[in-house]
Amino acid sequence: MHIAKDSIVTSGTSTGSDDAGAVRFCSFCNKPFTAATSYTRHVAYCRRAQLRPRMRRRSCRNCKASKAKCSFQPRCARCLTKNLQCIYEHDSRASLNTSSSVSPVHLTNTEPSFLLQDDSIPAPLEPFDPFPRDVSADDFALIPGLGDTNPSSLLDGVLFPPSSWDIPFDFSFNQLETVEVSSKDENTYLTRVDNPHAFARRSADLILDALYAVVEQMRRRETFPPFIHPHWHQPSLPEPLAVCMHISQMYALQTNEMRAFLWRTILAEQRRAVQRLETLNDQDLLAEMQVGMVYLIMRLVDGIFSDPDWTREMMTIQTTMCMRFYENNGRQFFTSEQDHPSATWEEWIYAESRRRTAMVWFLITSTIVVNTVNCATTETPEVLPLPAPKTQWEARTRGSWLSEMEAGTPALSTFGALMKAKKESNERSNAHMLGAWNARADSLGSLLNIATAIA
Repeated sequence: MHIAKDSIVTSGTSTGSDDAGAVRFCSFCNKPFTAATSYTRHVAYCRRAQLRPRMRRRSCRNCKASKAKCSFQPRCARCLTKNLQCIYEHDSRASLNTSSSVSPVHLTNTEPSFLLQDDSIPAPLEPFDPFPRDVSADDFALIPGLGDTNPSSLLDGVLFPPSSWDIPFDFSFNQLETVEVSSKDENTYLTRVDNPHAFARRSADLILDALYAVVEQMRRRETFPPFIHPHWHQPSLPEPLAVCMHISQMYALQTNEMRAFLWRTILAEQRRAVQRLETLNDQDLLAEMQVGMVYLIMRLVDGIFSDPDWTREMMTIQTTMCMRFYENNGRQFFTSEQDHPSATWEEWIYAESRRRTAMVWFLITSTIVVNTVNCATTETPEVLPLPAPKTQWEARTRGSWLSEMEAGTPALSTFGALMKAKKESNERSNAHMLGAWNARADSLGSLLNIATAIA
């Protein structure tokens, strides 16, 4: 029988990664393992070996000629002591091998225009940053496209987005992929999911309190919500996240005039994303879905229920992005790190962001009526992967991430396993697994602990 890489095979049919007797294959060297602990330990070693430069450092010319030990400093200790010129011979093979271990970040035409240094890279639309700094009501004249607009007039009629966006404000639903969003329950949009059990309602209250904080967390890169990575591995944030951060900063101004402009800007930004749908790659789509979740939470915090058409359009756009991402990835919103280990830090950030986005969407749909059908990140919540430990997610360098990965991950790996362990926490083994899980979990892990009461 042919066994594909990354597959898990038992004596019968393929099963989950936690089944006893399963055969796991390392995605780097294809070595088979039957013990989960050996497999996890080997993958951590193999990943580090793949990223480690394979060429040994070469001594400087003087140390090499004298067959002396070199300290490999810019001017080695021996040359410094003897007042010699310290010269290292360049090895093209070493530089090539080293450079291949680090994934470079390339700016594409989806990045803000001020980041593109190469004039040969065309941008299909001129990105507009409506919030270049902390904006007050007196600063509207400085915002491109608004001219001499009087802030007090923003509530009168419709404030159109800048002409450089080239987006009609009467955006047609025909430009969206066909999705079914029920209209019979429009009055329940962004209301709480009804739960008859008092303990479940209290658990939902705690989750909602945490979701309300997402908007405030989005104001600073250092405090991003636990499902949006700060992208320390890139020179700048992806454009949707950068715009969302500025909008969140503007949201904090809490003025009626600014709020009216804010919501028109959000809707125009989401419509602009749909206009560029065919040019967005999977990472762009994921970022658009993440900020769409932030905007829905922002609307929930504002308590806006008087305009169901506007809310329904936001949900339709969110569903469109989700469906496109879902189809692009073989109808699989996320993959398990245990079954598909990431080779690089950059790959891991993207994979973990997908998993965490699915978890937060589950929390939202479990507590709030959003009515976005066809946007299921998973068929059953039991298979949702649990978030990686806090120290892995918050690592700011490749080296610190590798160190945390070598520390391993808790035994609990899915939401179903977490529910089972909490239900049977009187058993010593389950209590031990829960303790190990909680010791390394971040705020998202804490919310999933609470969510076991409403799932």
